[in-house]
Amino acid sequence: MTFQSYIWLSDWGTKFQPSVQSSLLSQCNAPSLLRCSSSCNLNRECRTFDYDSSSLLCRLFDDTINTSNITSSVQTQRIGSVTIPTSFSNNYGQPCSKCVEDRYLACSDFGTCECPIEPVFDIFWPFNGNTHDSKNKYTSVSSAGISYNTSYWGIGLAIHLVRASAQYVKIPSGQILFYSSSFTIETWICPIGFTTADYAVFGQCQVNMTNKCMYFLVRNYKLTCGFGANATSGATSLSMHVWSHVACVYSFETQTLQVYLNGILDGSRSLYCFQGSSGDTTIGVTYAIPPGSNYFNGYLALMQFVSSAKNASDILRDATLMAYYSFDTSLTTDNSLNGINTTAYGSPRLVPGRVNKAIQVNPSVFVYTGYSSFPPLGVSNQPHTYSLWVKPTSSYALSTILFVTTPTYWCLSIIMMTPSCHIVLSSYDGGLVSVLGPIIPLNTWTHVGATYSPSNGFRLYINGIFYSTSGAFNYTAAGTSLDVFIGSDGGYGMYCATGSSSGFTGSIDELFVYSRELTASEILAAANP
Repeated sequence: MTFQSYIWLSDWGTKFQPSVQSSLLSQCNAPSLLRCSSSCNLNRECRTFDYDSSSLLCRLFDDTINTSNITSSVQTQRIGSVTIPTSFSNNYGQPCSKCVEDRYLACSDFGTCECPIEPVFDIFWPFNGNTHDSKNKYTSVSSAGISYNTSYWGIGLAIHLVRASAQYVKIPSGQILFYSSSFTIETWICPIGFTTADYAVFGQCQVNMTNKCMYFLVRNYKLTCGFGANATSGATSLSMHVWSHVACVYSFETQTLQVYLNGILDGSRSLYCFQGSSGDTTIGVTYAIPPGSNYFNGYLALMQFVSSAKNASDILRDATLMAYYSFDTSLTTDNSLNGINTTAYGSPRLVPGRVNKAIQVNPSVFVYTGYSSFPPLGVSNQPHTYSLWVKPTSSYALSTILFVTTPTYWCLSIIMMTPSCHIVLSSYDGGLVSVLGPIIPLNTWTHVGATYSPSNGFRLYINGIFYSTSGAFNYTAAGTSLDVFIGSDGGYGMYCATGSSSGFTGSIDELFVYSRELTASEILAAANP
């Protein structure tokens, strides 16, 4: 992969004055002018930098010398400008095979080499029986004897790493570069048999020195992320044999490092910037002190690396969004990272929706998971939310819109429509708990939001506006994962407290299922896409 560029340097005693303040990409301490220039060269957006040899401050800009000003300054300051040789664009418009390892051109959706639109890159390891990333782009090497087991979400697999066998995954140096860049690392982990020692999740180490060796691990049962001696740790101890969503977020712009546990900020610290520019990327071990001895023990699933700093809302969404069915291009695809795809029964169709496309169902046509998933819905008193658009298109009838069940027939029609076309929510506290909603008009899109927490009970929102509530109650769950049916009860309703009903006739769009109670403002936003 080519990173070459030409660097023009001004005389000492000059400082860069950008045309607009927003052109400042980042600022960070750098030990030398050479290191500052390297930071700019490695950042696709950087065109100009300035450096102060006294304070060691390195500033990167996306503005150019031609459109901004050079001002006089102290003799310890100097400006550099990056020029990319025109030869580097020779493959512009050529087939994608010409820019497979090109830093300045990227493969477009049209199959040709184009200028990159977005510098952020996203790497996803599903660990679905192997250690390949989802695009099979990054070469990985794994230890012998690694095994896989069913993932937390009931579909796909999770990688099982055994500390005693020194098992880990390595992506050799030069493939994943995040020097002078923000980043986010997220994954689901299930720790087994931890002690107060270190158990590594992810890392990249150029040399075992402060700010040149990045690690994300569990230390003394708490999440820890850092660069050598500079690190931040969480406040919450992890539970053994329990799946948790964990994240490390680093902002290069603010030099802030954060750790999140199950979507909640658990630790934060301002640091010097990460200065490592190469090194193996490792999963399940890091080369931080003591090198190569902090192997993970347990399961990892659905790991993602993004070269940007996700905000708190992004992390909370990733940790609590169980599934999202947009129905834009597929009848059965879960558009969240969890991959809880469904199976079609009959021949449902994609039709014009409230947002892009929707699924059209009827009593003999629906979709369902066909396997136990959505584990949070099987936990008593677990807050949760359903958000979707519905459009009934036939005469009114008792029908099921959303249904959940277990193989032993713990089941509920969560959202139903009555013969008079009222929306009804149902839950269970040892007996049936219901919330009666308004009449839903035929051939009209209506947004339905249903949120639960023990203190607020089941709350019904129609078109983003609160309508009614059950009042506080304790949700008595099945104690296991659930199968989900969309548009029907699949014929299992006869075993349930809600009783049997026909399938829904109409269209369903933008179905979100969360493992938390969304706020009124979040429901309002969902109802106004």
